[in-house]
Amino acid sequence: TLTAAPRTIGEAVEFINALPRPLTLDCLLERLERPLAIAATSGVISLQPAVGRQSPRVFLFSGELIMSVAIDGDPGSSLLEFGEVVGPTRSIKAEIQFPLADPVTAAAPFERIRDAATNGTACGFCHRDEAAAPNYPNAFASAALQMVVYDEVTVADMRDEYERCDPAVQPERCARFAALLDHGEVEQAAFPGEFPTIFYD
Repeated sequence: TLTAAPRTIGEAVEFINALPRPLTLDCLLERLERPLAIAATSGVISLQPAVGRQSPRVFLFSGELIMSVAIDGDPGSSLLEFGEVVGPTRSIKAEIQFPLADPVTAAAPFERIRDAATNGTACGFCHRDEAAAPNYPNAFASAALQMVVYDEVTVADMRDEYERCDPAVQPERCARFAALLDHGEVEQAAFPGEFPTIFYD
């Protein structure tokens, strides 16, 4: 069923493929169903790092699906990353790079992150205990992590940064804030408490 509040990677791909091309990441974010439940981090230990507290990495929560985008930075800000929760502390990882000119195949989000050297994914260096996931072809499940508390950037913090953003100086950064914050209600969210941090505490 087509939904603007996807709860799985498969539903997200269906929704993305229903949108007009060329498709930017901002255009997708604007069209996600509100209220939008988000949490953000200034953490940089990631393949999609924040660029300080002023340009955090933002997590979007929709049922079992946790998506993430970066406000700024290259190539992080062109990526939509996925973690589909499949256990108390495990999730399936995937990634799509924007903009999109063509439809996304069901396998493409998993193929992008494959690491031939490890026969796993590029995510496996931080997300431990990778194993093949039965839900999708060529997909891997691994440890699901949450952000470190002292790196938290709140929704209020993000709104403050957005208000200070000058489109004449940083048009893409301001547009990313707008895509998240200007299209309906946004709620402060939190990771499941049982998820460990990158330090596996």
